[in-house]
Amino acid sequence: MAGGKILKRFGSNPVIFTKDFGETWLQADGSPATLPLTYATTTPKLAPYDHLTRGETSEWFTRDLGFGPSGARWIILPVGKQQEMRFFYWGLSGWESTSLTTNLDRGDPVGCGATRDYLVCAFAEIKKPGSLLVRVSNDDGRTWGAPFAVDNVGRAPNGSAQGINWVSFVQPAEECVDNAARFFYGYYKQRDGINARNYENNIRWVRFHVGPRPNESGDGHVE
Repeated sequence: MAGGKILKRFGSNPVIFTKDFGETWLQADGSPATLPLTYATTTPKLAPYDHLTRGETSEWFTRDLGFGPSGARWIILPVGKQQEMRFFYWGLSGWESTSLTTNLDRGDPVGCGATRDYLVCAFAEIKKPGSLLVRVSNDDGRTWGAPFAVDNVGRAPNGSAQGINWVSFVQPAEECVDNAARFFYGYYKQRDGINARNYENNIRWVRFHVGPRPNESGDGHVE
């Protein structure tokens, strides 16, 4: 806090995981993680991107993290001035990354997760308000297909343009995992301002198939 103002300065975003329900914790390469974690003990292996050393902040914008279909560790983080969202994955010699978008819209409009064979990220961009865009990777995030739109909220009944505020990937139970990607996302009337963005969201569910051979029908969305 400085001068009565809370400074949202978050930096290293370490990535650790467990195989025994939290009894022990591992770093991305599988080596033991020393607890408790502190910023002073952060290393390039523990944290893929250190905002503070670059004079940046991730604020509260650490997004999704998880495992690819083959078990690769990953996390998505904002870089620079927040409009670029990068996908960080553990490679053969350390953390590597690729850019998902350089025009992320305001709020929290991005979510990623794994289907049976693919990684899928959905997001909204500043220049395409109301459109839910998707990129798909079939190699654990090393490369990504071009973005394409799977849904658009259009205009509100009163004519107001609408924007997407947040996106959340839905992970089904293990026995139900297929190549259908499932997301919830919230949207709002832009003319109603920041209060609508923060507190007056409508919610939509969207489900779509990725890959060459869908294994069941049912694409669509539900308000």
